Amino acid sequence: MAKVLLVDDDISVLEMLSCVLEKDEHEVVNADKGSAALKAFYTGDFDLVITDLIMPEMDGMQLIEEMKRFAPTIKILAISGGDLNFSGSSYLRAAKNLLGANHILEKPFNYDELAEAITKILND
Repeated sequence: MAKVLLVDDDISVLEMLSCVLEKDEHEVVNADKGSAALKAFYTGDFDLVITDLIMPEMDGMQLIEEMKRFAPTIKILAISGGDLNFSGSSYLRAAKNLLGANHILEKPFNYDELAEAITKILND
């Protein structure tokens, strides 16, 4: 299967998604913030990055921008539930249309939606 870098500042989401991905036989590296994700990204060889967009310190938009600068062909699935100040769906559309995320999912999403998105991204 795929080597996946999973990035989310919500530890419960990170752990749940990691378990789901590992159950589907993906190799998963977790990062709970942007700086940790970049460190792993620069030293790893990932097939896919799944990143939350709204995070403290370095948000997912900045993370995607830096990853695309370093590795323009990296496949990215952006996920977000939004916050009180910004619509998650608007942020997701910007990640896809402006920064080149391959696919987007708005939280909450179910297993089938996640699995379908991953399959589509990895097979494109």
